[in-house]
Amino acid sequence: TLSIYKRNVTISTDDISSFAGENVTVKAKVKSGDSNVLIDKAILKIAGKTVAKAHVVNGIAVFKFTTPDLREGNYDLIVKTGPNTLYNAANITQKFTVYRNNITITADNMTGVAGKLASLRATFYSNGVKNINNIASVLKINGTTVARSTINDGVAIFYFTVPTIKSGTYDMLIKVGDSTFYNVASLTNKITITTQKITITTTNVKGYVGSRVNLVANFVSSDNERVNISKSVLKLNGKTIDTKAVVNGKASYSFIIPDLKVGDYTLTIKTGDTSAYSSAVKTTVLTVLETPKS
Repeated sequence: TLSIYKRNVTISTDDISSFAGENVTVKAKVKSGDSNVLIDKAILKIAGKTVAKAHVVNGIAVFKFTTPDLREGNYDLIVKTGPNTLYNAANITQKFTVYRNNITITADNMTGVAGKLASLRATFYSNGVKNINNIASVLKINGTTVARSTINDGVAIFYFTVPTIKSGTYDMLIKVGDSTFYNVASLTNKITITTQKITITTTNVKGYVGSRVNLVANFVSSDNERVNISKSVLKLNGKTIDTKAVVNGKASYSFIIPDLKVGDYTLTIKTGDTSAYSSAVKTTVLTVLETPKS
């Protein structure tokens, strides 16, 4: 009886490290004793899944693949050849280390008007290339999330309403969380928030001592919108004589003329600072007429 013995095969390769999503080439040496081996097929597995196949030519198998969707960490890399008429099956297990890519974020500082719409463009680079896609990012102002945007082709555009907070300069944080391919990244810039100015219009009024006078004032913002303010005051010669809310750009005041001499007096309409508007002042004239004789 003729006995045919298959030869044993040894495989050697190195530990490999790669960034997630990176193209990788792995070379494995396949030998039987001191002889190079010719085998039709060898496979390479990472974390139990086949990621590449190759022919063994002159004792070398060259595997080309893209690092699979794995989180950062160490995984088994197995190179394996199956049995054939000449050789027994063989395999080797090495370490495959996956790293996540770092992201660099760029964006400009900006100014905005409280309560108004604004936008901010941010650029995201990985290894110097704007190749980031389908990654969520957030924009925070003064610690509060104001917008979210998905990164496409390395760019995210945030559309948001500028917070109605006190005028000043605040931290503006752009952030991406960790993902399969990327580490956490953030950029802190500055946003300077201003409030809108108010223009008050009204008319001069007249009357005599003891008569009731009605005065209407109109309030519009710097972009010509009617404003709403919880409190405005009317003063006569520095003394408050009426307080009214401004509703839809209008406040109606009413007062009785106190005991004053005939002549002109200063009326002052005033609003204080709010989160959306700067304080505003308007003066007009009260003319006190001679009291009619009965």
